[in-house]
Amino acid sequence: MPVFDPEIDRLLYDDEDGMEVGLDEVQLLDDPAPKRVARLIALLEADDPYLVAQVTEVLAAWAVPEGLDSVEEAAKAGGPPGEPLTPHRLYGYDETLDRYAAAVKVALLNGASPTRVRRIYQQMLSVYGPVQFESRLKRALLKWKGEPLVAEVEQAIDRALGEGHPYMASQLLPVLARWDEGAFWAQLEHFEDLKPRTPDFRANIAEALGHIGGARARAQLEVLSGCDSAAVRDEARKALHAIPGRGARGG
Repeated sequence: MPVFDPEIDRLLYDDEDGMEVGLDEVQLLDDPAPKRVARLIALLEADDPYLVAQVTEVLAAWAVPEGLDSVEEAAKAGGPPGEPLTPHRLYGYDETLDRYAAAVKVALLNGASPTRVRRIYQQMLSVYGPVQFESRLKRALLKWKGEPLVAEVEQAIDRALGEGHPYMASQLLPVLARWDEGAFWAQLEHFEDLKPRTPDFRANIAEALGHIGGARARAQLEVLSGCDSAAVRDEARKALHAIPGRGARGG
């Protein structure tokens, strides 16, 4: 990780009182000082791609147009060029786009255009599969209240399965279940003959079933609540507990 100078450290990691809070907390600051925003915008032209990625996260979360531009450029390209900037802690793939998804979710709270955010999510879903995501895009889409992206999510699931990433594909099942129950059941068929791995994609199936409710979902959750994976059992039991309050939707 590059060593930044003290001024850049303050811009990226300190709150408005000068206390170090970290990059994620800086993204949540209210009304950042205009001078700070301007200085960060200038850093988007830096030669260090890791620095640019961090600056992009902050500016995008603040709904600064230049930050969202940088996110869109990376999403269209399938991620920043070169070596992974933020490697996954276990598997080594680059998590930069996934981190950008989390920043864009915050941008909505700061006044970013829903039309633009939807376009960014579309672009991220269009590279989902060849580009690996952990869970931030999933969580962002679960919070999305705009026009659903059903077709894009279906294509992303198919693409991830085709790339041999069943867990990543399954992450979008809760999103699909929330938006389109019929599309969820159709996609679920693609997982029936897959052997569970670690992490276990059945945990995402259980979560998705909790978004649907009804007898059919409840029956499958009962089966999953007794499976051999603790993570799947816990998710299934949590979903079963939540279903009665939702009322029956499925058959």
